[in-house]
Amino acid sequence: MLQNPIYIGELRNNDERFQGLHAPIIDRVTWERVQTIRKAQVRHKLARRGDNILTDILLDCFGRPMSVQSSEVPGRSVNRSRYYMSRQTVWGKRQQLKRLRARADATEDLVISAVRNFIGSREQVRSFLLRLSFCDSELDRLSRRCHEAANRFGNIRRGDLRHVLQALIVRIELSLERVKIVMRLSEVERFIRWDGIGLFGSQNAEWAHSSTHLIDVPAGAIRYSSLLAMPVEPKLPRVGAHPSPGLKRLIGQARELQSLVDTERDKTLAELAATLDWTPSRFARVLRLNYLAPDILLSILDGTCPKSLSQTKLVQATLPMDWALQRQLLGFPPRPSPEGGE
Repeated sequence: MLQNPIYIGELRNNDERFQGLHAPIIDRVTWERVQTIRKAQVRHKLARRGDNILTDILLDCFGRPMSVQSSEVPGRSVNRSRYYMSRQTVWGKRQQLKRLRARADATEDLVISAVRNFIGSREQVRSFLLRLSFCDSELDRLSRRCHEAANRFGNIRRGDLRHVLQALIVRIELSLERVKIVMRLSEVERFIRWDGIGLFGSQNAEWAHSSTHLIDVPAGAIRYSSLLAMPVEPKLPRVGAHPSPGLKRLIGQARELQSLVDTERDKTLAELAATLDWTPSRFARVLRLNYLAPDILLSILDGTCPKSLSQTKLVQATLPMDWALQRQLLGFPPRPSPEGGE
């Protein structure tokens, strides 16, 4: 009833509205104010519905809770886009920190995959069970159930998933390059024991005393404006910036090797290395340079990388896939914390 324009002297036909012959019984300003309030209520209900499975456990890297908002781009899609967005706080305003946002679907898929991988990892399950003082046959029995438990987690209905995640996860924090998931180990143990019949019932009374485990995922979920944040900035004039010919040559070789891998899909790595008269080990070490953080690659090409970085160090390093660890290992400064947002 509150949406009916008949109260402001208009008639509606499908999606069109026309001025009627009858006199309005509510002034337009009041009616428009009511519509604004109703839209806000709809957004609030959207943020609380079961589809938003990370509501109440998701925070940004400044500790501000993140809740769902939706947006729709006219002419692009009939579906509304969901985003988890930071709630502004008094502290955030005082620090002039804008709200951060992350695409809801992608963030939820990443969390679900990380949790399922953790539950299904026999090595990690055994490790936390030992922390919980399990041993002997019980340790082996529960460890053998982890693969089955991971499959069970992957088959949980969407409507029940939020309840399960609320039990398994203490909190999730999103930053520029990381997703940190704090798992509640007592509930993970109970989930592994669960036979999948009925609903998974959490035991809230034990939460305060439960041990935790941090799943640290090197992935960027935070978005600034409508762009995914990536460590890529334009080259700035800098005195003494001289690109190393040897390092640039390594990056060029890495890209050539990647192209070779892409085109010669019927050959093994050893066979590809033999075509260049390289050893498989050197081929693999140079190939993996394609997975350097974008800012490290650009720094090498711009000639602004640390003087301590040599060809030998770059090729021989035990290179992690984590960009933050790459910077630390190769002598680059850490990336600054995000201060922007929406």
